[in-house]
Amino acid sequence: MKLQQSFLTKVILFAMLTLGLNNLAFNQTSTKISMDSVTKDEKIKFIGSEENMLIFELNLYDVPATGSTLVILDAEKNVIFRQKILYNSYTRRYKIVCDGISGVTFKISGKEFALNQSFSIRHRIEEKWEVKKS
Repeated sequence: MKLQQSFLTKVILFAMLTLGLNNLAFNQTSTKISMDSVTKDEKIKFIGSEENMLIFELNLYDVPATGSTLVILDAEKNVIFRQKILYNSYTRRYKIVCDGISGVTFKISGKEFALNQSFSIRHRIEEKWEVKKS
């Protein structure tokens, strides 16, 4: 009887150890969170223009605290702006000079976070005539 109880205890301990190690191994896999398909809230949006500047608003929530990097590029992939984001939430407006610019790309990347949003820019001048009877 004592031999059976000892054997049963060893089997139970072995099963618990095996399940615990499997759970630990599965929990350590890292996953990359992509925000490209998120349409619930706009993360980056065009606000408008002011004089010779384009205004974009960046709203990030639940960014991993491990740190991310924001890079703003023009259409030719030249870096306009680069900054480290070290907070869980990040809200800021960016003003970008629009002289001869045809596109802007916002890239935010980190260990567990990725966001890539591009905007094409087309500028046209409209002439408006107003005629009133005097």
